[in-house]
Amino acid sequence: MNLNILKTFRHDVYQSFKQAKDALFNLVNALAREDRAQSLPELSLSPSFQRRWASTYEALEDGIIDAKALQRVLVAYMPQRLPLPLIAVDSTHIA
Repeated sequence: MNLNILKTFRHDVYQSFKQAKDALFNLVNALAREDRAQSLPELSLSPSFQRRWASTYEALEDGIIDAKALQRVLVAYMPQRLPLPLIAVDSTHIA
């Protein structure tokens, strides 16, 4: 992916946040980077989250996201159709 496209995507996602933009965006960064956190306090320990743990709750409580704008951003940056079909296989042993 082109770095300029990534920067534009991140900017557009940020602009879809209407209130508590910085806290919400820090939370998005932490979610994108941290794959082992199982709770909000654990997520707030991620190096990507540059705030105190309480701001995770404040971001979710006070933050306002323009869902339609975010949906437009996500659709606009969706990968284009691949020339070959992409096939995923579940290899877990769970029935």
